[in-house]
Amino acid sequence: SYTFTHPGSIFMGLGGGIEIGNEKSATCTISNANPGVVTYNSHGLAANQMIRFTSTGTLPTGLSQVQGYYYYVKTVLDGNTFTISTTPGGAAIDTTGTQSGIHTIYFGEYFNSWKLNRKKASS
Repeated sequence: SYTFTHPGSIFMGLGGGIEIGNEKSATCTISNANPGVVTYNSHGLAANQMIRFTSTGTLPTGLSQVQGYYYYVKTVLDGNTFTISTTPGGAAIDTTGTQSGIHTIYFGEYFNSWKLNRKKASS
């Protein structure tokens, strides 16, 4: 279990769960491709930025919506699309299979520093 404060936010968690007060979200689509491409119009994201996904249905094979599971922007293709990886600078993820529902991407200004601070706090 861990709890600590970051300017403007309180982060608390137990196990893999998190609550982030300044997290932002938007709907997106994810292609079944090699590599998979996320489309989120006017995303403004940068390479190696930490993100996570949820869905009202099923994400494509290769992705998980388990709380506490994060991805990184691999390559920004343009202002609307990007690929993802499991580690900063890692290999792009291939996506396959049947997907359904509305997919949501989460990101934010405190999101990256929370993950870095959590690793330090739980070491």
